[in-house]
Amino acid sequence: MPFVEFLLSGVCHQLASHCLYYGGKPLPLCARCSGAFVGATLAMGLLWLLGEGRRSDLPPWRHAWPLALGAFFWAADGANSFLHDWGLPHLYMPSNALRLITGTGVGLAVGTVLYPAYHYALWRHVREERVLAEGWHSVALFAGGAGFVGLSLAWRSAPRWLALAVNVGSVGVVLSLANALLAALLIHQRGRAERWIEIVPYLLLGTLAAVLETGVAALLRAFIEGALG
Repeated sequence: MPFVEFLLSGVCHQLASHCLYYGGKPLPLCARCSGAFVGATLAMGLLWLLGEGRRSDLPPWRHAWPLALGAFFWAADGANSFLHDWGLPHLYMPSNALRLITGTGVGLAVGTVLYPAYHYALWRHVREERVLAEGWHSVALFAGGAGFVGLSLAWRSAPRWLALAVNVGSVGVVLSLANALLAALLIHQRGRAERWIEIVPYLLLGTLAAVLETGVAALLRAFIEGALG
C-alpha cells in the first residue's frame, strides 16, 4: 500500500529500526506512533463499552494522574531515544518494546481526553459527568492497553494485512474525530446533533481534512528531504 504509507509519512518518521515487523516488512508507523494511535482508539472504544455513554467532562485527577504519568514516560522515552540516535549521552538503551509501551500510554491519555471532547462538541444531549469517574474503569483501560502491547509483541506472526489495518484504521479514527470536533467548534455548530445521521457530515469533513493534512505534511517532508538530499 505505497499510497497509504506515503500519507502516513506525514505523521511518523517511519524509521525501519523503530518499527515492528510483520510479514518481513516494517509497519508504516513506528512502534511509538503505533502505540499512540491504537491506544487512543482503544481508549475511546473501551470507554464506550464500559457504559460511559455521552459523558462530556474530563476525568477526575484522582483517576487521571496515571494517564498523565504515562504521557510523561512517553516524552522521557522519546527524548532518550532521540539522544541515542544522535550519539549523545542517554540513560538507557532504547527498544521497540519500550516505544510501544510508552506510545500506548500516551495514546490512552489522548483517547480519554478526545472521548468527552467529541461528545461536548457534537452532541446536543450529553451526560455532564466526568469520564473515568469509576476507578475500575481506569483499571480496565490500562488492562486493555497492556493486552494490546502484549499481543503485538507476542503475536509477531500475525497477518500483515491485519497489522496494517490496525495501524491505518487507528490513525483514521483519531484524526477524523479530532478534525470533526474542531470543525464543529470553528463553525460555531457545537452541540447540534441529535441523531447519528447528523454526525456523518462532520465525520466526512474530518476524514477529508485528515487526508489533506497527512498528504500535505508528506509532500512537505518529501520536498525537504529531496532538497537536503
